[in-house]
Amino acid sequence: YNWTIRGDVDGTYGEGFADRVKAALLGLDDRKLLDAFPRKRFIEADNSMYEPILKTAVSVGIIEK
Repeated sequence: YNWTIRGDVDGTYGEGFADRVKAALLGLDDRKLLDAFPRKRFIEADNSMYEPILKTAVSVGIIEK
């Protein structure tokens, strides 16, 4: 699952809001909630982790880079 938050949320909800949301998701340990996804936990990701997906999509012609 990819969780995304708008870049302007700190301006709307207060300084550090995005960091608090990130900490809440990464620190989630409620088994019932995690089982709903189903996942053991969430991890932090960056764009480099999606590079293989991008390369595959380009190679099969789904998208152009």
